[in-house]
Amino acid sequence: MGGWTKTALWLLATVALASALFPTITKHDNEESAAIKRAYQQRHASQQALQLDFDPFEAPADAPKRRHKRDIGGGTKPKLVFGNINSACQTPGYTGQHCEFPICTSLNKNLSRHDSDQYAVSIDHGTNFDLNPFAVIIDDRMVRFMIEIQSDPQSTVHFDLKDMRGNVVPFEREDTEVSYIAYYDQVASGTYYVYPSSDITPTPGQFMLHYFIRATTGLKIDAGVVRWSHADPDPDRNDYPGLVAVKGQVHVFSVKPLNLQRPGSLDSVTFFSAFNAVIVRPKRLLTRYGCSYEYYHDGFYCRDAGEHYAKIDGTDFMGNPFRRTARFECKSPTPIITPFPPSTTTPGPITAYNGTAIKHQDGTIECFCTNFFTGRDCSQTICLNGGTPDVFDPKCQCLDGFSVFIARTSNAATTMATIGLSGTRN
Repeated sequence: MGGWTKTALWLLATVALASALFPTITKHDNEESAAIKRAYQQRHASQQALQLDFDPFEAPADAPKRRHKRDIGGGTKPKLVFGNINSACQTPGYTGQHCEFPICTSLNKNLSRHDSDQYAVSIDHGTNFDLNPFAVIIDDRMVRFMIEIQSDPQSTVHFDLKDMRGNVVPFEREDTEVSYIAYYDQVASGTYYVYPSSDITPTPGQFMLHYFIRATTGLKIDAGVVRWSHADPDPDRNDYPGLVAVKGQVHVFSVKPLNLQRPGSLDSVTFFSAFNAVIVRPKRLLTRYGCSYEYYHDGFYCRDAGEHYAKIDGTDFMGNPFRRTARFECKSPTPIITPFPPSTTTPGPITAYNGTAIKHQDGTIECFCTNFFTGRDCSQTICLNGGTPDVFDPKCQCLDGFSVFIARTSNAATTMATIGLSGTRN
């Protein structure tokens, strides 16, 4: 079969598959909205819409516990002086009466400034399973916005956007083969409701309605995550978030509003993933100091690999609510394999002294080490802050100003209980 024939067949297969995916990506989508729809397509195709009785983004009881510097020496409790006359935080890097406010170690100055630019950004998106009205938050910084709805099974859909008095908001209409799109200009800020309709009667459990809202606005948000690890024991003081989280790990979610005039503020964040339809309660966004990303949530747990989203709700300069969305990815951890020089002798069986030994199908054995250990058999201790490993004990010889916490290896040689290694300043 010729190369052009294979290419043609591949394109036909791609088109056929794309036509079966929901929601459908159209010519009206930009890069951001197309990526969001692809994530919904994965969830729809995998049929992994879960109904859980727990918050999937909170760490389970057996997850690694975080230790902040403020936790050492009772930093989370007020230290009273002069007979309860005054109280203050005595822990470096934190402030507030109870050390509740982190201070960033280094200010991130590498931020994109868009003081006068208007961009098309995602305002809200989601999936409903009926034709009931749903709320839309409009703010006065949304110069022009569009609302799109699609249904599965595909039908002729329509909607009206109404204010709190029931008045229909004027719009420009543009239909496609698979969706209904309406454009709006200079709408007064407030809460509105979308009233959808369809030419078919929804069957419970067999109907989905996807909606997507995008606006041209100068009010945007910049968000990311920082993983808690031995290399970064105080991520709530890290002002350099990234867009990739690690599965099975706890992260700090930090966010910065762009072009939000005070006293406007960010109030809460709601997480959800592309692979489940779990409705979780919003998380309160806390404040920190000396940071470009001044709002944060300490405790986002990445349970599943894949696309994740955050809906950030806030209050604008005039006291009206607004919403923006952020997208980031969760990936499975990549094991770090330490290279070894070639040997003329056949290596003996591997025992993972501080980790887990995995036997591959070809018979080779590979060790995945826990925190603070490395090497072919996970026997080499990793020391922080300039410390050096102790030859006869899984400890670190520390420099002045740092202390050691004992790390014990179990008899089964598969797990390690670690409090810390040379990581806390006296």
